[in-house]
Amino acid sequence: MQDALRKTTVVFYDLEPEAECAYQALHDSFDQLRSCGRVWRVEARGDVRNRKYHAGAGAVVRRERVALSKGREAPFLKTNVDSR
Repeated sequence: MQDALRKTTVVFYDLEPEAECAYQALHDSFDQLRSCGRVWRVEARGDVRNRKYHAGAGAVVRRERVALSKGREAPFLKTNVDSR
């Protein structure tokens, strides 16, 4: 426990009102994104040359489902800014 305490760095932020507003807007936008039914990361995209074969699609994409979460903090960093 003493070793973890010795390694821990404490950082205090004093945000200006407009920066605090922007930080809150970032968290609100992320929460709105998390409320979506599914979130995907597009890994690859390729144009289609034969639209009849691909049912009229203009491109083929390879995607991966993404799980969005908050709360993981750096193990040895403590701040006064809420990250959740």
